[in-house]
Amino acid sequence: MMNTSAPDARRLLAVLVTGLLLGGALLWSRGGGAIGNKAPAGSSPEACLGELTLAAREGNVASYLACFGGPLAEQLAKQAAGEASPGEFARQLRESTTELRGIASYEQRPPTTYEAELVLERIYPRVNERYRAVLRQADGRWRVYELTRLGAARPPIEYGAPVSGDAGEAGATDPRSILKPSVP
Repeated sequence: MMNTSAPDARRLLAVLVTGLLLGGALLWSRGGGAIGNKAPAGSSPEACLGELTLAAREGNVASYLACFGGPLAEQLAKQAAGEASPGEFARQLRESTTELRGIASYEQRPPTTYEAELVLERIYPRVNERYRAVLRQADGRWRVYELTRLGAARPPIEYGAPVSGDAGEAGATDPRSILKPSVP
C-alpha cells in the first residue's frame, strides 16, 4: 500500500497558498490590500474590513464600533459600555490582533450595490480563523451587519516557519516540493 499523505498535504498546501495569494491580490486590487490601508473609511466592503482591523489593532473603540451596523452594532456598543473600565474594551481589541499576521477575504456570492457577503480569513502563526461577513451600504458607507465564525484550521506549515533548508532539518520544507506533481 502506498502512503499518499505527504503528496496530499503538499497538494492541500499548494491550494491554500494559491487561494491566499489570489484572495490577497483581490483584496489589494480593491483597495484593502494591507491591514491598516488608508482607503476612505467604508468606501468598499474590503476597506471596511481593513478599517475594522486597524481600529482593533489601535484599540480605537469609536472607529471599531463605526464599522458595524444594525443589531450587531448595538450588541457591541453594549459590550463596550459594560466593561469594568473605559479602557478595558480597547485593551481587548488590541490584544485580539497582537498575533494577527494578515487578513484575506473573498466574495461568498456576487455583491449587489448595497450588500456583500465575504469570507474573511484572519491569519495567525498557528491557526487561520474564517468568518462569514455580511456587509451593507447605507449613507455611502459599508458596515458589517453579520459576522459568523465558520471555524479555524491549523495550517500545514505554521506562519513564519522555515521553508527552505535540508530535508532533515526540523520544520524545514523545500518549497519546490510543493510544486512537484504527485504520482499516484
